[in-house]
Amino acid sequence: MYNVYKITSILFLDSERSEECIDFTMMCVFFFFVFVSVYSITSRNN
Repeated sequence: MYNVYKITSILFLDSERSEECIDFTMMCVFFFFVFVSVYSITSRNN
């Protein structure tokens, strides 16, 4: 989990290629939240 935060912070701070970095970061954050929500839902059902 820590690596995801480290990568996203590096991408946010690197403003030279901000457009594609922001796209990539938003994708990562989106998949991260989807994973967390799915994981929490499945763990609650069990």
